[in-house]
Amino acid sequence: MRAALRSETPERTGGSAAFASSRVLARVHPDVRFALRSDTVGWTVVVETPWGLRNVICISDIAYDAFVFASTSMGFDVRDLPGSLTEEQRAAIADTLENVGLFKGMAA
Repeated sequence: MRAALRSETPERTGGSAAFASSRVLARVHPDVRFALRSDTVGWTVVVETPWGLRNVICISDIAYDAFVFASTSMGFDVRDLPGSLTEEQRAAIADTLENVGLFKGMAA
């Protein structure tokens, strides 16, 4: 299932072996802001930068609620991600948030 979620994003980088049950994420900086915008195939995560808005990654409807939750949180336990997600999907979303540089893993 993790591979299926990853296949729905254009950025495929190496993931963590840790599942959601042992992960806490924190925003890399309090000024980092991002939002989701609808596009023709799903949703685009858009980050505010000093140079304007940047499209970072495309996600599917499966991950939408989790990314909205993350966009309003400074830090969270990955188990708290909303939606009907499996543990593997939660871990894949956490990996993606870390891989694109929006969040970093913290000691639980």
